[in-house]
Amino acid sequence: MTYGRLAQLVRALGLHPRGHKFDPCTAHQDMKKWELLKSVPVFTSKWLKLSNNTYKLPDGSIREDYYHIERPNYVLIIARNSNKEVLVETQFRRGVNEILTELPAGWIEDGEEITASASRELLEETGYSGVPKLLGEVYPQPGFISMRAFIVQVDLDDTRVPSSPSIDEDIELEFLSEDTIVEKIRNNQIKDMGFLSAWAFYKTF
Repeated sequence: MTYGRLAQLVRALGLHPRGHKFDPCTAHQDMKKWELLKSVPVFTSKWLKLSNNTYKLPDGSIREDYYHIERPNYVLIIARNSNKEVLVETQFRRGVNEILTELPAGWIEDGEEITASASRELLEETGYSGVPKLLGEVYPQPGFISMRAFIVQVDLDDTRVPSSPSIDEDIELEFLSEDTIVEKIRNNQIKDMGFLSAWAFYKTF
């Protein structure tokens, strides 16, 4: 991503006032990383690894019992039709016990190209296909999860085949105009962090 794109994204997210000079190349040059001293596995499955980490901080102090989660990287998909309407999904999410409006998304398989993953996930979940373009990446929960989300825009073609979602995916699909999405965000009707992050990225391009 170019400096101009990054600065534009920062403004879109409201992280600094317009006119303030933002230089991502020199910001926080004196800040030091923590040193990982020990990582003890606690739980491991196909989709999640939990570890108990011990770190040495820049001031020399030792901190224990920082639980760290590893999960696969995934794609967030902005799929739009010829009218620039965006495809959204509505489904139940057990983590918050609510029915949410989200973007098509899915895990990136080992060795899979990011745009290929987006095309595969979009086809499986919705039956739609098109031309993918990688916009960028975000860290969903950088405080305790080493996972990245890649935002991919897909300009849909005119074809659609039957979808094949997972057995636990009960999904309703609809196309929304950009104005409708903005209104839903303002009214707090779209609460999914992935959707909001991807939307901010999409609007800078």
